[in-house]
Amino acid sequence: MQIPEGFSVPWNESLCKRAIDDNCQFSNDVNTRWPSCIAAQGMGIITFFSIPVRLADGSLYGTLCATSRNKQPYNLEGEQVMELFANLISHYIEKETLVDQLRTANVALEMHSYTDELTGLANRRALFKHLSSMFPPRARTAAQSADDLYRPR
Repeated sequence: MQIPEGFSVPWNESLCKRAIDDNCQFSNDVNTRWPSCIAAQGMGIITFFSIPVRLADGSLYGTLCATSRNKQPYNLEGEQVMELFANLISHYIEKETLVDQLRTANVALEMHSYTDELTGLANRRALFKHLSSMFPPRARTAAQSADDLYRPR
């Protein structure tokens, strides 16, 4: 079964939310279990399997779902694999969140290191960092080059 990329259903009307609300991860008779789900009927979904993706604090991030247009039996190994992937997704999201927080903190620390605490103005470190971009590199004069040639080493 292929669900088109970008296909969207409002959360309150989705099979995923219904499965969580009903504490039902698996159904191989979707039309009987959730007859009011128009999207499922329109796509011909008969079997639905859903694992919540929860973050470390227990908050719900989303769901990992599998669907079929055929009646499929419950499969414990399938559930274990989906739980594994749900955990991998959760850990990845948390890692990316921590990396984003670290980047934000590093930017704040860098800005703090370039600012005088008393005045809030740029300090010497900021001046030296940006000095080279403020002035174009100047050409060496003939006198400087000659001086380098004849300077004892």
